[in-house]
Amino acid sequence: MGIATLGRVAAKRQWRLEPIDDSKSISGDDNEPTPFEQLTKYIPTETITFFVAAIGARQVVIDSWRAGHPDQELPWWGDPWLLIIVFVILTPLMLWLTAASAFKRGQNSGQIPPDAKFETPWFDMIASTIAFLSGHFLCRAFGRLLTQGSTQLLA
Repeated sequence: MGIATLGRVAAKRQWRLEPIDDSKSISGDDNEPTPFEQLTKYIPTETITFFVAAIGARQVVIDSWRAGHPDQELPWWGDPWLLIIVFVILTPLMLWLTAASAFKRGQNSGQIPPDAKFETPWFDMIASTIAFLSGHFLCRAFGRLLTQGSTQLLA
């Protein structure tokens, strides 16, 4: 599920009196969500997409910097942990911004009372950040398994 959808659902949850089931309100069907759907509900697809693009851009920048400075060590911005830290900060921030904008849009359209106060969707922000981190480390581990496992199988 994307950050925008998570933000809209978090905002809707605040102005509805009855609790809503996020998976049913998004898809529109009345079927029970599968365990896989429940497990992947908080994966921030936009953040992961931007992260993959940033990894590619980082590699291009590092390669061009090393071509111009072959005998120097890579500066601090070449550290791979920097991207992870930036995206760990961006994931909850993007979710908060989309939830706040959906809440404000609901107030402007009259669906939310003007005196209602926006509450930060802490659980959604934490869950999506954990999902981003776990997805990142699982993909790295799976990539290592594929590369090391395939060389051992061929040997």
